[in-house]
Amino acid sequence: MSKICVDLLPLSDNPFLVNDYSGVLIYSAIMDPLVKFDKRNRIIPNACKTFINEKDLFFEFVLRSDLYFQDGQRVSAKDYCDSLNYILNNRCYAKFLFENIKNVSCVNDKLQIELFNKDVYFLEKLTLMYVSPFKNRLTSGPYYIQKSTCKEITLKRNPYYRKKLKNINNDIIIFNVSKSTIKEIKDFISGKIDMTNPTTFPLDKVNNYNVTINDSNLFFVLKFNQKYFDNKFDVWRKNIFGCIDKIKISEKLNYIYEIKDNFLLQKSSKKIDKHNNMQKKIFNSSITLGYCEFYPNKIIALQIKKQLEKFGYVVKLHSCRLAEPNDNDINLEINYVGGNSNGIFYTSKYFKLVFGKEYKNVSQLYESSGNGKYLLKLCRMQSQQNKILPLLKLKNIYLKSDVLNNFELKKLNYYDL
Repeated sequence: MSKICVDLLPLSDNPFLVNDYSGVLIYSAIMDPLVKFDKRNRIIPNACKTFINEKDLFFEFVLRSDLYFQDGQRVSAKDYCDSLNYILNNRCYAKFLFENIKNVSCVNDKLQIELFNKDVYFLEKLTLMYVSPFKNRLTSGPYYIQKSTCKEITLKRNPYYRKKLKNINNDIIIFNVSKSTIKEIKDFISGKIDMTNPTTFPLDKVNNYNVTINDSNLFFVLKFNQKYFDNKFDVWRKNIFGCIDKIKISEKLNYIYEIKDNFLLQKSSKKIDKHNNMQKKIFNSSITLGYCEFYPNKIIALQIKKQLEKFGYVVKLHSCRLAEPNDNDINLEINYVGGNSNGIFYTSKYFKLVFGKEYKNVSQLYESSGNGKYLLKLCRMQSQQNKILPLLKLKNIYLKSDVLNNFELKKLNYYDL
């Protein structure tokens, strides 16, 4: 048995409906996507044995013959077809990923998908956990949910999974909600847990332990309330952005996270400006800034409050529950980006709605071609509107025991345990 700490359990008990980091972290163990990335970042078959792409609009996946639910039932192409149809017919994050699907069908062991428009990132979207059987709570991934409470989720190895377990200690994995990072470290040292929570490790103690630090797809962002998206608030939004010194925020966090002016997954090459030039302040000077209590969010919120007040704004901090609606003027949030490239995030439906018709048109050009010139134009359009401000890109920082040596947090490769 191995134990992993998280700061929160998934926000839904249905893997199709999640888009939170903990949900993806845990449910990736129970799902079995059609394709995956290999070590060279190439997309290769996973639950399928072959796939073809005809004229960029038609995909056919021939399923493996050794796919099984945890109760021993064979997995069919219809099970994958049913999963996709569930996604397409329900309001969820995954639906927005796959709205370009025109038709999905199955013939014997073949899953067939037809698109409305060319999407060079379509296969990458299929590497995410969502397109996988979830049938009467049965799943076909390396693990299945054996038990779930408000404090922990217990996974057990799928006895019919096609890859044999390498380490018997990983036959059961328990994800436990941790409320104290200090206790986590003590429990790790004493052998009570096998991995600390990767998102809340104390940044001032990184050099005190043999921690693993690797890249993550999590961004700290500031999001303006939708009521301020109108053009008449353009200068006000720009002024708010102009007050914020990301370097000072990074300093408060021991310079561990990467400063970002965009949502590109690769490291920024240009020098980050401390802040933009201020224009004449307009609209209101009183702001409510929302944040959730997970470390180090409050540290960042307090620093932003201090910086804004230096320029004459009156800022009231408001502690919020994760993913619950609120009416704050601005919210400090953490956004999770799925996939290995910029294609999924920059062409997301959410960005298309937020940044308007011209952004949507350029986004569709980028989606159909993968041409970098359109990506740069999307970056410029986002920075000009200042509706969502990227601040920092997080790192996964954690202690991990030898039991989980084969597990890579970025890949979520539970099949290798």
